[in-house]
Formats: sequence, C-alpha cells, structure tokens
Amino acid sequence: MNQATEPRSLFSPARLLRAAKVGVILHLIATAASLAPSDRAVDVGVGINLMLFLVGTGVFVAAFLIAASRSRGEEVWFGGAFLLNGGVVDRRARCTLRTCLGIQVLIGLVGASLKPFSPAAFSVLAPLLGVAVMALFGSRYGRFPSRAS
Repeated sequence: MNQATEPRSLFSPARLLRAAKVGVILHLIATAASLAPSDRAVDVGVGINLMLFLVGTGVFVAAFLIAASRSRGEEVWFGGAFLLNGGVVDRRARCTLRTCLGIQVLIGLVGASLKPFSPAAFSVLAPLLGVAVMALFGSRYGRFPSRAS
C-alpha cells in the first residue's frame, strides 16, 4: 500500500508526521519546565522527558520489527529505513521528520547546557522519539526494491 491509499490507522503517515511535531512541542515544554526554579515544574519536566524517551524506545522497537519483517521480501537497508536516505520516502515527509529531529536535538543540548549537572540533563534523552518516529515512517512507508529470487 502506498501513502495515498493507506487507511487511517494508528501509524498512518499523517499521524506520524503529527506525532513528530507534537513531540517537538512536548519536548520544548518539558525542557523549559526542567529549567524552572520550581521543584514541582522540574519534576514535571523530567517526567515528560522520560516519557518521551520511553515512548521513543517502544516506537523504535516497533520500527525495527517492521523493517526486519519487510526485509524478507524487500532490500531494506538501515540508512533508508531509519534515516530516510536514498529517496525511500517523499521529500516533504523526509524534511519534516528530519527538521523535527534536529529541533529536538537542539532543544536537548541547549537545555542541558543551560543547567549542567541538573535534572535538565534528562532533556537529551527525549530526541529518541524523533529518531523513532522517523524510523517507523521509513520502515513502514519506505519504498524499497524487491529481493531478487
């Protein structure tokens, strides 16, 4: 199935792109909260960042299993499935997902560097969600050549 005919599912292309954008917003809020002077805000920020990391871990495992399953009949490669290299997905989706990941990495690094050796350091874990959503998009909707028999 291609992206245009894919039924509305939990992992539809539109929902994955939206999830990447929501992940950026949640990460920004969580990192700002972890930099706040209030202990309560710091706890909320750390909790959200850990939640983003754990969700990202689960999504990445799902992406890996989907890519492994597809590799039986198609020539799936790491760079294509997880990093969207080689034109396996359309340019708009690739740019959106890579931009969201880049922003998450930047938020994490800036947050952790503003308050080193503090709970703000948990913000460097959250970009795993961006990597995982990108990997899920590529492993599920990437176009790979069929394996030669």
